[in-house]
Amino acid sequence: MLQYKSFHYRLAYNLFRYAVIISRRKILAQQFPVKHFAVHQYRLHVGWIPLFTVLYAAVPEKKQQGQKVSRLLLDRADELYNANRYEETYNSLKEYQDTDDVEVLWRLSRALYSHSKQERDSKKKKELVAESFRLIKHALSLEKDNWAVHKWYAVLLDANASHEGIKARISELTNVKHHLQKAAELNPTDATTLYMLGSWCYGIADMPWYQRKIASTLFATPPYSSYEEALSYFLKAEETDPNFYSLNLLMLGKSYMQLQNPERAKHYLKLASLYPAKTDEDFEATKEATELLKKIKL
Repeated sequence: MLQYKSFHYRLAYNLFRYAVIISRRKILAQQFPVKHFAVHQYRLHVGWIPLFTVLYAAVPEKKQQGQKVSRLLLDRADELYNANRYEETYNSLKEYQDTDDVEVLWRLSRALYSHSKQERDSKKKKELVAESFRLIKHALSLEKDNWAVHKWYAVLLDANASHEGIKARISELTNVKHHLQKAAELNPTDATTLYMLGSWCYGIADMPWYQRKIASTLFATPPYSSYEEALSYFLKAEETDPNFYSLNLLMLGKSYMQLQNPERAKHYLKLASLYPAKTDEDFEATKEATELLKKIKL
């Protein structure tokens, strides 16, 4: 790994230094009698130097918290993640989980969260989300202007709160939107952040009455949004990266349905129903889109 100096190189180099110093000391001892204190002082101090350097060489260098992981390794992690190999993504970076490199931390958090969505055991799922949230909180404490950190902090803030109950989740609504908006501000071309903002708005507009009642007890002014606002984000996401996500197509269709525009709704729902499914989310999206298409009457 790039984070380590060669153990064998350091050992050989320091043994060589030790041999040279000892040879010099013997030569000096022969040339100068014991009465010369300066030589004894030299002998006293240099005798410790090679000992410590050889011992240092015998211990592999630890990864420092401030060190940066190579771009090659990060790119490899992204490739694995984009191939939906979330556990492998995590394993490729997990030895660096104690680092202060936020580019590693948010990727580890992302991988754990995505892996948690595939986990069937509820206890294990909760543990994965909790660890993912811990990592992204640490990343946010280190860097406040990283768009990916804000994006995944918003995701994990909501996911972690959801395990505590509906009241806890509603209490974090404004914080979730704040971090999504910050992510979009720092990187306005990330389509998934725009999709998430659209989903937030749609969820608020579509919130059932009992959740609104809970929200009114938690906020002086409860969060508000509309289907129009949700649609604007979904459209912007699609414009930024066409056909990038099955759920964005689905939500475009659902938003148009709510706004009484069946022609546009049908257009996007058909695209969603024909989307090449690769993940569980894709399969669910294509299934829901197919069912909704049956309800549209032109």
